[in-house]
Amino acid sequence: MRRSLLLSLVILPGALAAQQPAANATQVGPTAAPTVDVARLTTALSAERRKAFMVGMQLSPAQDTAFWPIFEKFENERRVVSERMARSVQSYAQAFQGITDDQAWELTRATAESEKELVDIRRKAAEELKKKMGGKVALRFSLLDDYLTTAVRLDVLDDLPVLSVSGQ
Repeated sequence: MRRSLLLSLVILPGALAAQQPAANATQVGPTAAPTVDVARLTTALSAERRKAFMVGMQLSPAQDTAFWPIFEKFENERRVVSERMARSVQSYAQAFQGITDDQAWELTRATAESEKELVDIRRKAAEELKKKMGGKVALRFSLLDDYLTTAVRLDVLDDLPVLSVSGQ
């Protein structure tokens, strides 16, 4: 499984690179973040995630037929939340220097709620997979999704500007 996960992760840089052409160089100030086409980025990431699941799930032909409708439903639900999170991160990146304490708290709260939603969406899909294909397929799906989600999240977090809390 580890080799499959690593092979799957090799696919992700293509999706992450897809955000570069989507970025507009419109900047308000010297440290303003570029504007990213969120829908285009999440669509590219979804396509790359699908490729990663094709490699990482290692399904039999019968399992493959049952898996993809569940995955598509899962991916459509996940994409809505991911787009909302991406817009929040983009707003923060563009306005972080002047963010108020209340805005920072709202972003904290909204991010936590979105993360809970993503876990619930994953759990719901895993439960459906368990019913149709067993616990091992459900676990493989959950681990692979968690791995890919974490890799993308770490890449995004690595690029975020750091908020100063001095002067409070």
